[in-house]
Amino acid sequence: MSTAVPPKQREQIVVIGADAAGMSAAHQALRSAKAAGRDVDVIALEKTSDTSYSACGIPYLVSGTVGTTDELSARTPEKHRAMGVDLRMNVTATQIDLDTRTVTYAHNAGGEEEVVRFDKLVLATGAHPIIPEWAVTDGGELVGGVHPVKDLDHARHWLDLVSRRSRDGIAIRRRAVVVGGGYIGVEMAEAMVQRGFSTTLLTRSAVMSSLDSDI
Repeated sequence: MSTAVPPKQREQIVVIGADAAGMSAAHQALRSAKAAGRDVDVIALEKTSDTSYSACGIPYLVSGTVGTTDELSARTPEKHRAMGVDLRMNVTATQIDLDTRTVTYAHNAGGEEEVVRFDKLVLATGAHPIIPEWAVTDGGELVGGVHPVKDLDHARHWLDLVSRRSRDGIAIRRRAVVVGGGYIGVEMAEAMVQRGFSTTLLTRSAVMSSLDSDI
């Protein structure tokens, strides 16, 4: 008596984080599989509504040099999908189970959860901004006027903030403090000056400390 052999599942790669690094990994996986004659499915999970954008371009959006967030995106979600990546936006990975090799993720709108299996898992979530304790209220919200610069949602917040002339009829004092003297910090300081703010830049060591001293 013969026993049926279940069909072999296609290799599945899950990428958590769909900005530059994550989507580069996703497409490289597809190219490598094609070159090797293998079948592979690539699923990318992204918690925001944006993908494949230049974070270094955010200050230029804030200054007005770049007109829209679309100009900072190399590829749209639709383009990624057309190229073979199963890109799922506005979802947050909530659990990774290494025993069952699955990722649980929740839809940001509604909270419904789904589970996806993986043969290989890529973590491309990037770094979290360092927020000092004094900048957070007892309710967990950021103090008004304090905000990081890490993604396009932050960029939209800054665009709204720098375009305000008054709040409740009271003129807003146009002063800005930028903490961090790396690429984005220097560019944000320039952007705030261009927006008419009196700007102070604070840095822990030297401006652009990652560069050689002669540069």
